[in-house]
Amino acid sequence: MGEEELLKWAVLNGITDASGSTTSRIVHSLIIATFPQSGGRGLAAARDLKEGELILVVPESSLLNVGSFKGDEHISRLLKTFSHLSDFQLLVTILLREVARGESSKWFVYLQTLPRSYHTFSQFQPFEIQALQVQDAVSTAKYAAAEAHKQWMEAKPFLEDLGLKGRFVTWRAWQWAHATVSSRTLHVPWSNAGTLCPVGDLFNYAPPGAYQAEAIQKTSCCSISDLHAEDISPLEKNLSAHEVCELDACNTGGNLYFTDRLTDGGYDMNLKSYCFYARENYKKGDEVLLCYGLHTNLELLEHYGFLLPFNPNDKVYLGLDEFYGFACDKPQHGSMHIEVDGRPSFQLLAALRLCFVSKAVRQQKGHLALCGQQLSIENDVLVYQRLKERCLALLHEFPSTLHMDSVLEHILSLCSTFDGLIGLLELCGNIKSLSAESQKLLVGSVCGWTALHLQEREFILHELHNFSQHDSRGSGKSASIEDLGLKMERWWLSIRWRFCHKRILHRCVNHCARQLLLLE
Repeated sequence: MGEEELLKWAVLNGITDASGSTTSRIVHSLIIATFPQSGGRGLAAARDLKEGELILVVPESSLLNVGSFKGDEHISRLLKTFSHLSDFQLLVTILLREVARGESSKWFVYLQTLPRSYHTFSQFQPFEIQALQVQDAVSTAKYAAAEAHKQWMEAKPFLEDLGLKGRFVTWRAWQWAHATVSSRTLHVPWSNAGTLCPVGDLFNYAPPGAYQAEAIQKTSCCSISDLHAEDISPLEKNLSAHEVCELDACNTGGNLYFTDRLTDGGYDMNLKSYCFYARENYKKGDEVLLCYGLHTNLELLEHYGFLLPFNPNDKVYLGLDEFYGFACDKPQHGSMHIEVDGRPSFQLLAALRLCFVSKAVRQQKGHLALCGQQLSIENDVLVYQRLKERCLALLHEFPSTLHMDSVLEHILSLCSTFDGLIGLLELCGNIKSLSAESQKLLVGSVCGWTALHLQEREFILHELHNFSQHDSRGSGKSASIEDLGLKMERWWLSIRWRFCHKRILHRCVNHCARQLLLLE
């Protein structure tokens, strides 16, 4: 099914752009288009749109959710038996049932346009999970995968009682439907699982908040040359100022400004429809975006299967127990994290200022820290020194550096085609016996490869070798090229995520070093 069929089906089912157009009630305002920078298909403005303008209305009858089958006696009877299942499990089950019905399903045309694969954590396998490297992220991914499998086992009898057989009750089918519900549903007041919303789920994501990427890029480029030699971390010594600037510049794309509005759509009880509004002014041809809420990159990857190379709401969480010598005896409130620009959050900075002073000083001047003020120059020196040391320690714990991840990510991007994947696997098959010339052939003209130490090169080659062994041997058969391609995409996402995570820690090191210079 193509885009034209979907739009025709949408019009027949009352989906409109509320423009009053008599020729086409959707394409007057919105058209389906491809946006490679946003990950593929999305919605573009068919005309100039004004901020706050109603641009899409999807009636309740076209939504697919657990409330869509209230009149189905068979499902209602089964729900009494399986009342222990969550709304999420029920919606996943109902989705599989509608797919199994084929052309007899009211949503057949819509279902045919859904992606055939996803990259949410429920799809991740051990190799891709371990590639995240950060223990919190690894634990989150493991839990998500295990929870999805547990939900399938609990819902399997319900699937069978609905009359589903064969591939529609398999773990692989559940994984697909689970990821579909996780990544594409929108909030409705009557179900925790949300609703699938034809056409409305084509909007790509725009994060809330505002962030001046140019300032971050400038700071990153100047930081190395402006610091004393003893203040430069080993990580920074391996990167020239130009290279650091490149690492940031390739992921920012200039000044990024976003509105503070958290949502751009919602279910209208009066209209009994899901309504979408333009979050800003759009010119004809611009991609029209939707804010799903405030998410870190880990949350985006877990629930939606993608991440933003530069996410203004990304952060690195730190606990006070990670700092040696902290002396705070009271529980701290608020989010203890490092912002995407490398600055400690207000709560983290205040807590550290209170931790590294005596109890008497806390009682006398503690209110100043809670107001965002320094307690003393000596106290701030200790705070930024300890924060810098902690970030460096975290960076040193990883098996790969920021630069190594950048090189590995670039190698994968060069092998993104079918032929490139085949060539990579052939070379990796004998990677332990690769000569220096073969290594050169493998990486080609990859930027930064020659700047890596021998040990760093060996790690990257070892990772490539491990991926070449990453197939479906656990199930007794080799993976298809398509499956390997999907695994490589998930591996790339893991590398990209840990790269963004380390980049925040790296920025924090630079921020602390600058603050220490100012405090001298």
